[in-house]
Amino acid sequence: MRAGPAPYKYSTRRSFKVSQSASGKPFDIDRVVTVDIRYDKIILSSAEKLVMVIPKNSKRTYRTVEQAEFLMADGVRKLIYRNMIKDPSSKVTILTNPLLGPILAGRSIPKVKVIINVNGRNPVEIRNTLEKFFPHDWAQLRINYYEVACDFYWEDFDAVDKGVYTQGPRKFDRIGSTKYYGGRRSKNRLCLYNKRAELIVHGQGDPGQPITRLEFRSNIPAKERPNVEKWLDGRWKPNAFAKTVVVDIQHRWTGIKDQEWAMIRRHGVSTTLRSSKISRYRKSKIRKLAIDHQLFSIRSLVESVLAIWPRQYQEAYGLINAYTGKFANLHGLHAALDVDKTMLG
Repeated sequence: MRAGPAPYKYSTRRSFKVSQSASGKPFDIDRVVTVDIRYDKIILSSAEKLVMVIPKNSKRTYRTVEQAEFLMADGVRKLIYRNMIKDPSSKVTILTNPLLGPILAGRSIPKVKVIINVNGRNPVEIRNTLEKFFPHDWAQLRINYYEVACDFYWEDFDAVDKGVYTQGPRKFDRIGSTKYYGGRRSKNRLCLYNKRAELIVHGQGDPGQPITRLEFRSNIPAKERPNVEKWLDGRWKPNAFAKTVVVDIQHRWTGIKDQEWAMIRRHGVSTTLRSSKISRYRKSKIRKLAIDHQLFSIRSLVESVLAIWPRQYQEAYGLINAYTGKFANLHGLHAALDVDKTMLG
């Protein structure tokens, strides 16, 4: 593999200003709130079997047909992978050899799934991980599912919880302290929760500061799944947090009724828009006012960070070169082949 440039770190953080605290008391100076944006989990898949190399330090699990059928008998899990390989050092889990239940019989089910914890890693490291397990045909993998996380380092949880407004989802659920925008089976879903509390509960330590996480989760339909290298080199970017904003709920909006404003202050924008006490016309008015009184657009912050993410990969491998390893001839047309054809006249 051709050596790339020296590793460097790019900023995943953006910030915005708020002029008042949740109590309504003004700060001496404008408060700058930091937002950390990053890919969290990516699931890659292949409809074909791939040649896989299993490192010695990986943990392997194999289920017999009888064991897999027993797991499917509960009526909840309809798809069981009989082989599972975990590699903690690479932050990757690989599932192969699926056994289909009766409901999924005849459907196009991935033969291989690769679950990667991307958090804190750059695209060159992700490619090295894929080459480690699939040196011959890693480039055949496609993105099946992805998560983009936005962490707010802001002690005012309610300001985010009640101020997040996204156009599109019509279903909102709250399970414990976690809030979901969109149904469980929706193509796109938002998830809002206290990240600091989660880290403490799972024994990962106290970060020492409040962290509110807003997470975008997306299942990509089979016909729309991009090639993994288009994601790594930036030719494909996720449509994360489209039309999602954080609304200012501290200052009274012009044109809002007393009852509507009281509901927004108490329950938040999204919950207010579900109320049967508000007419369809007034809900349309509230949606427009929410956009007019936004603190910032999450979409614009995410786009600025994800545009930088593939830069190191582009410098190491170029924009179009599909593969530069020793198995390059197995990946279709390559820049080197075009040069050879030119030389042959």
